[in-house]
Amino acid sequence: MEKSLKVVKPKFPTASAPLAQRVDDVLDIWDGTSQDSNNDGVLDECECFADVNGDGAGNVLDILMLLENWGQTGPIGDTTNDGTVNVDDILYILDNWGACT
Repeated sequence: MEKSLKVVKPKFPTASAPLAQRVDDVLDIWDGTSQDSNNDGVLDECECFADVNGDGAGNVLDILMLLENWGQTGPIGDTTNDGTVNVDDILYILDNWGACT
């Protein structure tokens, strides 16, 4: 079975990453050694899903932003990537509280 490569525009600019690293990331997604569950072009292990507002930490500001999007289909606030902003997303932020590593 042939695999197709889906090209997506990353959520955050990745121009600062070396070209070789960006290519490796795309290949890791393509061959299945890494996941990109939200299809933003960034490996899941390199993302901090608890950091909804992009300040580098899972904190009360992220919970407030999540609450602004309560019941929506995301993507803002849908930290669990299940398609709905709900209690599971708050629990995810609490479980991943603090600075992103």
